[in-house]
Amino acid sequence: MKSMTRRVVELLLCPTETNASISRKVGKHRDTIRNMKTNLGLSGLSKSELDDLGDAALEKLVVGAKRQKQRFVEPDLNAILMELRRPGVTVELLYDEYRAEAAQSGANELGPMGKTSFYTRLREHKKQREPEFRHDHLPAERMQFDFSGKRPSYFNKNEPVVVELAVSVLPFSVMTFAIAIRSQRLSDSIEGVIRAFEYFGGTPNGIVVDNFKAAVSTPRRGDQPAIMNTNFLAMLDHYGVFPDPARSLHPRDKGMVENGVKQIQNVFLGKRRNQHYSSLDELNAELLVAINELNDRPMKGHNGLSRRQIFNQLERQNLRPLPASRYEYGDW
Repeated sequence: MKSMTRRVVELLLCPTETNASISRKVGKHRDTIRNMKTNLGLSGLSKSELDDLGDAALEKLVVGAKRQKQRFVEPDLNAILMELRRPGVTVELLYDEYRAEAAQSGANELGPMGKTSFYTRLREHKKQREPEFRHDHLPAERMQFDFSGKRPSYFNKNEPVVVELAVSVLPFSVMTFAIAIRSQRLSDSIEGVIRAFEYFGGTPNGIVVDNFKAAVSTPRRGDQPAIMNTNFLAMLDHYGVFPDPARSLHPRDKGMVENGVKQIQNVFLGKRRNQHYSSLDELNAELLVAINELNDRPMKGHNGLSRRQIFNQLERQNLRPLPASRYEYGDW
């Protein structure tokens, strides 16, 4: 037996039938017939092609997907997930705020969804997001610092000078900084960390560093804590930053800066591989341009926000202010 939709299609293909006559024969409103006729015309299918379609496919083609009636005010789930990253914010608090806003707006007499539905929708939406919500990094909790294995260079009297690329990342906002320094020696490494603090405009509570000699005299082993280089530790004390050396052979301890190194290698070493620099200052000037491009680029999975936007909105105010005087390294 033919479905009602197929009967309507056959009538619509008959040149002597009008919308009014089809409406009378099938018992559907003329506006419904008009919409079905429009959808049929937009499909561009011939009669033989329409005959080959199954009833379900023909129904979807001519009638279209059924619209579900909106029953409540839709919450902005992306904005809610961003708010959850603020200290002290809970799902229950955000649900209460959503419920109050929905009741106040009264859009089309729609009310808020139930608490269970809200929690379920938020949980399912969170699963679909990118991995940025898998780690519970707090604003200004710590900075991760590491060196790039691939190093840039500049030319001095036509001779290439290879330098180190020091990268710093604030894991919460993924705000990134990098600077080229002459070596991994103590004075240069200290300068790399200080320049990162100055770029961010403040200091985090702690810093995660790899086990390079300028920072760590003896790496962590089992329950034994690492022994920090005295001069490196003095610099951190000046800025009120607590050291947290990564464990040997545990790259996840500094996973965000590992990814930051790859990003910097892409935007600077990769995209600018054909550029040549005559001094370290010229190299760092172009490196700063690349860093700002990276920090201003919208991130997929972060509701289209950039690193800098997340940093300015949620993290900057949690950084400690820089001390009145800059740390000065000295040898005696």
